[in-house]
Amino acid sequence: MTALHPFNSGDMSDVRVQSSISNGSAERVRKVELLWDKVYVRELEWLAPGSARHSDIYHPYSTYILLELVDANGDQEPVGTARLVADSPVGLPIERFFPLGPLKDGRKFVEIQRLIVLADFRSRRFVGAPFGLMARLMRDTMSYAIGVAHASHVVADVFVDPQVSPVGPLEQIGFVRVGGVFQDTELKARIPSCAMVINRDRFLRQMLSATPRRLLRYLGGIHELPDRPADVAGRPLSSAKQGAITMPGGWS
Repeated sequence: MTALHPFNSGDMSDVRVQSSISNGSAERVRKVELLWDKVYVRELEWLAPGSARHSDIYHPYSTYILLELVDANGDQEPVGTARLVADSPVGLPIERFFPLGPLKDGRKFVEIQRLIVLADFRSRRFVGAPFGLMARLMRDTMSYAIGVAHASHVVADVFVDPQVSPVGPLEQIGFVRVGGVFQDTELKARIPSCAMVINRDRFLRQMLSATPRRLLRYLGGIHELPDRPADVAGRPLSSAKQGAITMPGGWS
């Protein structure tokens, strides 16, 4: 359905963010694939046309998070998504390029994958996303991975270039690089990748520390900026002051 609200206009006073989680309903997956196509195929040209499909060997073990903007009339516009892949007999997507091997022994891994936001909305705040949509996606993925999937460790395949990936923000919240760089050959980008891992205990310790960063508190669900529409709706982000994450999303 084509949204009636001009979601890319300056007036966002009646727009809020809605997040939904699905293990693969047809309608949700269709919206996810459209977002993959817009970002990975058309904008960044990291995937070939027609290849942004969910039907891979990891789909049965995947959970999809979808962010949509919703106006006062209930019209919706998909603007961001992420996929979480649970470890399984087929392994994790990152292991096609970087074997985790003994790192997984006795541990429950979940991989955050394909976390993206449409270009028109990366640098704006919304009701329900005071630090921006990328931060909201990270909040929802961490909440699901740790609180619902009960992962002991969360891993991400991330480009090392901070201009296109959230390497810096991930390090701020406790992710650490593991091993050396590698080439993710699924994507046509020539940027090297690295594996970044955080364990549940480290994330919770940092979140509950005496002086956690504002972004970390937000990702942990402890603290949010006021969500009054006049304060946040559609306003640009100041990444230096707000702890915002505004890059395209350099995740495999």
